[in-house]
Amino acid sequence: MSTDEWVNFLNWLVYGGGALLAIGLWRKQSKDSKQDKMQTNDAFQVLKAQYQDEQYKPYSDEAKRLFAAAAPYAQVPATWSTQRELHRLLEKESAGWVGIPNYTYGQGNAGKRFGSDISKPRNRDRWALVHNELKQGIVGARSTATGLGQLLLGNTKKYYPEQDRGIGDALNEAVGFLAYVKDRYRTPERALAFHDEKGWY
Repeated sequence: MSTDEWVNFLNWLVYGGGALLAIGLWRKQSKDSKQDKMQTNDAFQVLKAQYQDEQYKPYSDEAKRLFAAAAPYAQVPATWSTQRELHRLLEKESAGWVGIPNYTYGQGNAGKRFGSDISKPRNRDRWALVHNELKQGIVGARSTATGLGQLLLGNTKKYYPEQDRGIGDALNEAVGFLAYVKDRYRTPERALAFHDEKGWY
């Protein structure tokens, strides 16, 4: 091989070959990332199946276990799961009822469609009607809040691992509740202080 051919080969190797190598590494990383997401999703589905209760009473061991399972997905400390302030928020917002619609679903046109007492736990067999409406993007009441943390529809899309498809699912709602508190208030203490002052959070 002549000197010119060697120079051309080395240029190709450094510039062209380097680009090919970078593309190859990027494709591998992208493939690995997709596999990681699939494995994470599989793990989430397995975990989700373990939390199928209709209610996670504030301060109960069941609620603490749910929040401990949700904490890594919300990227908050596991110690949040036992914090009095978090459980007080849960108590105020939903009393731990999974999927509970906001009381405004019992008012106005929504009240005519669903009944004025739709948000009462005794009517939880009808909550899926509200959930299905929300999952279709239909805003049928003054507030679209539902679930453990009473997150609005837009916030379910932002904070639930399965977005609005997670409405009515305990683990999605727990993750969303924790993630919302972290994002908006940083700590359960601050979130509760705001709620105590304003009556909402």
